[in-house]
Amino acid sequence: MGWLRRMVTGKALTVTLTGKRCLGDAGNDYVAQSAWTTGDGCASKFEWEFPSGAKLAFDCVLNVTNPGGGESRDVAILEVEVMSDGKPTFTPALEG
Repeated sequence: MGWLRRMVTGKALTVTLTGKRCLGDAGNDYVAQSAWTTGDGCASKFEWEFPSGAKLAFDCVLNVTNPGGGESRDVAILEVEVMSDGKPTFTPALEG
């Protein structure tokens, strides 16, 4: 008997975002339009700034899972999975 050896051979990040569909908002429209595209039409870039000031940035693929629908009196929802495409870059917060 001995200790098991392990190795991580790949990683991926997925950030799931849910919000209100706001027609005419540039960022909202940008995400929503990718619901009807494939291939390079879903490719984008993502940057996440943490409260500490640290940043995580990566190329990504946008997968819209809810482009806004439902009952006529409901608020239209926009849901998207931001899936990493390659290795992310992590920038630590500046000290001081």
